Amino acid sequence: MEILKIEKFEFGSVPDFSLNERLDILRGFLKNGVCNVLFVKLDGSEREMKCTLNPSLLPEKVDKPKTVKLPRPEDNGVLGVYLPEEKTWRSFRINNVISIEVCDEA
Repeated sequence: MEILKIEKFEFGSVPDFSLNERLDILRGFLKNGVCNVLFVKLDGSEREMKCTLNPSLLPEKVDKPKTVKLPRPEDNGVLGVYLPEEKTWRSFRINNVISIEVCDEA
């Protein structure tokens, strides 16, 4: 039996997702390796970011990011991710993600 392996997911190509469904899809990709995430920034411009949530790629000591205000528990819809090339943490709004694509599996 052949296992289907999805390398890219475009949110606009499928009917609306709930916030939790989007979060599950994003975490599924990000926990497996480094991904390119394309999203719309708050100023309306698009940004592509190489990031991950794979435990083997995260720093051993996880300090509170200095350059990003961590979302408070009541701030739903924001996902914090690690940028291995820059060795820093960033975040984006889950509902603003256009697509996610695997670029390097761990």
